[in-house]
Parts: sequence; C-alpha cells; structure tokens
Amino acid sequence: MNAASSLTRFSLVMLALAAAAAFPALAQAQSDPSPPAQPGAVESLVQELDRSTATVRDRTFAIGSLAALGPAAAAAVPALEVQLTNRVAEIALAAYRALGAIRHEPSLDAGSLRLGGAKTFLGRDSFRAFTAIQQGVLPNDIAVGLLRDVLPGHPPPPETIMALDALGRLKPGDPASVTLILNAMASPHGLVFTNAARALTNVPLDNHRAKEAVLTALIGKADAVAVEAGKALARAGKLTSAQMRRIVESLQRSTGRTDFRRVGAHLHVLRAMGREASFSAPALAGLLSESSLIYQGRPSFLAKSIRRYLLLTLADIGMPQEAVPAIIDELTNALEPASTAAAARAAGAVTNGQAQIAPYLKRVLARRNLDGGVVLETIESKSPPVVPPELSPYLEIIRALAKYGPAAKAAVPELRERAKDPPRRSPMYPAYQQEALALARKLSP
Repeated sequence: MNAASSLTRFSLVMLALAAAAAFPALAQAQSDPSPPAQPGAVESLVQELDRSTATVRDRTFAIGSLAALGPAAAAAVPALEVQLTNRVAEIALAAYRALGAIRHEPSLDAGSLRLGGAKTFLGRDSFRAFTAIQQGVLPNDIAVGLLRDVLPGHPPPPETIMALDALGRLKPGDPASVTLILNAMASPHGLVFTNAARALTNVPLDNHRAKEAVLTALIGKADAVAVEAGKALARAGKLTSAQMRRIVESLQRSTGRTDFRRVGAHLHVLRAMGREASFSAPALAGLLSESSLIYQGRPSFLAKSIRRYLLLTLADIGMPQEAVPAIIDELTNALEPASTAAAARAAGAVTNGQAQIAPYLKRVLARRNLDGGVVLETIESKSPPVVPPELSPYLEIIRALAKYGPAAKAAVPELRERAKDPPRRSPMYPAYQQEALALARKLSP
C-alpha cells in the first residue's frame, strides 16, 4: 500500500469489515447508509487495485472497502469497471457488487424487467435487475424464465454467479433450470462451480426428468460435477429401480482410473436408497474382490477407501453372503482403524454367517488402541473429522456383537477387558466402556 496515503491499515480493515457485511444482500445495499470517506481513502484504494504485486486477497480487500464507502467512492468507478473483466472471478464479482453499492441506484421495476427480457441482466443495469429479482418484483415462474434465458448465453462470471444465486433462491425444479445449473458447473471458474453447486442443493428434484438430468451428470459429467450430482440425488429421495441399475452398471464399468470420488458419489446414492437398493447387493459384493478392475493401478490407500465404502454401502442396503470373505479379510488384515470399523459394521449387518465371523470380531476386540474416533460417512480417506467423531472400531465391534446374541458369548472376556479400559479425556476418543460392560453382562450366563 502507498506509504504516503493518509488512510491507515486500521481504517482499511474497518471498511472491509463493513463491506463483508454489505455483500450478501443486494437489496440491503440499496438502502443502508455508507460511511463517509476519509481524505485520500478512495485514491489509496484505487492505487492498491493497480499495484502490480497485489494479490487476489489484496484486490478483493480494496474492492470491498470501496463498496463499503458507497456513493462516496464514485471516483473509483472507472477502476472498478476495468476489474469486471479480471480473469479471476472473485475479483470480477467483487468489482461488480461494489459498482452496484457505489452507484446506489434503485432496482428495476417489473415492467422494465418484462420489457428488457434477458438482456436486462447484462451490462450497465444488470445489478439493478438482479436486485429486483431478489426483492421479488416478479412472480417466481416469470423470474425463473428470465434467468433461464440469461445463462445459455454464457454471460461473464459476475452475471453468471448472480443468475445462479438467484435460481438457487427461487428453487426451480424444472428440468431446464436443473440442466442449466449442471452445465454451469463446467465453467473453468471455481467460483461459478461453487455457486452452481449451491444452487443445485436448493432445487427440489421431484420432477422425473430433472432427476434424470442429475443422474446423467453423475454417470457422464466431469468428476467434480458427478460428486455434486451424487449429493443431490441422495437428498432427492426415492429413485426408480431402473435408475439405480444405471448407477450399479456405471460402478461395474469403473476401473483403477476412475476417480475415487466419483465411485464414492455412486455409492453415496445407493446408501441413501437403503433397502430399496438391496437388489444391487450381489453386484456390489462382486466389486469387493481384490482382483476387481476398480482397484487395478490405484494407490493402495484409495483402493482401501473404496473397499471400505463398499462394505458400508452393503451394510445399509443389505449384506449378501458373498461379502462375508471380504469382511473376514478386513477384520484380519486391515491396518487402518476406519477400515476395521467399517468391516465391523458390515459384520453387524450379516444375517447368515454370524457364527463364522464372531471369532474374528473377538480377536479384533482384544487388540489395543482401537479407541480412536473414525468417520464412516464419506469415502474421503484422509479427511480429518470436522466435529468430534461418535464412532470407533471398538464401538462398531461391540455393536456388531450385540446383534449376534448367543453367537457372541465367546467374546465376553474381551468385552470385560475393554470395560476396564481407562477413559480417554478427549472428544476424539468416543467412550465405549459402558457399552462393553452392558453387553458382557447381557451375554453372561
């Protein structure tokens, strides 16, 4: 920053904080009073925009500070207009919103929006048009129709992001809107992708054709899009048998080159379907074999993640007899606590073959240091837990044995031993001692 400027760093921070509060709501920007500009403030901030060594954070910080000044920063308009074509979408969007705050013009009325159509959302008055949509000046169906006409023209990132944000707020569930949101995820700009993904989380997928569009994205679009499509389908509720079969067939075509996150997205949808997807259990069990193409050439830790998530999926949809060897293999050989916990959960879902698996659960329960918390709700293999985990290998083993009844009696000594373990004073080590003691007492003659 120019040392000669009379604007202190403290003042910049205060202005940026005010800008951060002003950015989320476009309508609010039209009415909130702006702070008075300190002498030299606008000039200093514009110089920061022009500084060749300024980082993305520096520029967005300066732009946010200008936005907080509102109309008092009118002299910065030419410099901000230059930033509208910045290759970095974060900077371009910040400049777009700052111009709206500085110009401080009223939103367009319904008549102007209807008359101008899609072109109203581009160019000089587009901020006013998007503000009007947010304020609800048009019925939802008409607003959605206008926005659907905007996106196919591939507008600049700021307008694309604003249109996606507006669609997300309006929550259209029609196939055309859903398809446009999915297509926007192909943008090279990460910020466009993020906003498209956020919009997808808001739209309902009650319409069969809309659900089909998302399913097609899961199977055929880029990996990052497939992940978001999987999340959307898992939230959408029931799929038809034919739709689930397409997911299973796509999984069976997977090889070691298929991104493990795409594999996880497929399985995530099937897990969400629960017993409705039970018909797919034999096919999924076939993928547990270490010779399956889905593992070939894949790094070991990713192959283990996929096998673990397959077991968890089967535990949710129905555990076939064909999976028992893989469960025993994991209980015997897995070194990762999460894989051991997943195998134990899968063992708990077995209805035919419990007596065969019980001795292996007993042996694992006798091991030390399996009390660390694990996360089993994602295929991500190395992601640290966002919140303290509620599960551990010990807990999963104890709960699996609890489902076995008399077949678990041989594990009573190990259960009593675990009940004596001193509790750890950390939320990363979920308590299991009381469950172990209660089960030991229940199984004891």
